Amino acid sequence: MLATGEPRGGGRWHARATRDFALAIGRFKTLATTIAAPRRVRVTVGVEQGSPFAARSFLNEATRVLRLYAERYGEYPWSTYSLAVMRDYEEINGTALPASVRNRIGEPMSFWAAHDFETMRLGLHVQSAQALAALGSASTVNCALWAFVVRNAYRTTSPDDLLAALEPFPDARQKLSARGAHF
Repeated sequence: MLATGEPRGGGRWHARATRDFALAIGRFKTLATTIAAPRRVRVTVGVEQGSPFAARSFLNEATRVLRLYAERYGEYPWSTYSLAVMRDYEEINGTALPASVRNRIGEPMSFWAAHDFETMRLGLHVQSAQALAALGSASTVNCALWAFVVRNAYRTTSPDDLLAALEPFPDARQKLSARGAHF
């Protein structure tokens, strides 16, 4: 298991002053190191079993980027940084979606709460990844998502903020709306 914050043992984690929380459960090969950014940060990368990706390359890149951002924007404010690398997204693009959640990515959490974890994972997370992949090249989508994060760090965003970041894709509104997004 990988999660936001510091592991406390027994499957418990503690995170202080975070806006979001993430949790990844699976069989991971993990690598970790401690860097100065400029305070000490424990960086952990877990690569899901069956992934073709190397944990070392993700660990090297994560530490490089944390140091770069610390130089540009100030110290990383937390003592840990965890990254879960899941299997190849090419597999995700071909994943079948349950009819009950197909084209519903813009529904409120009250809709998703009525579903079991796996249906919610498929309908919300996998379908959102599929919708973004349908926009165009992965590198351009990644660049647009990076711009979205940089522009909106530490603030509450709306679907229109995401749409603004997806400006390189003139049909983004149409394609995401077809999947159930609301703008």
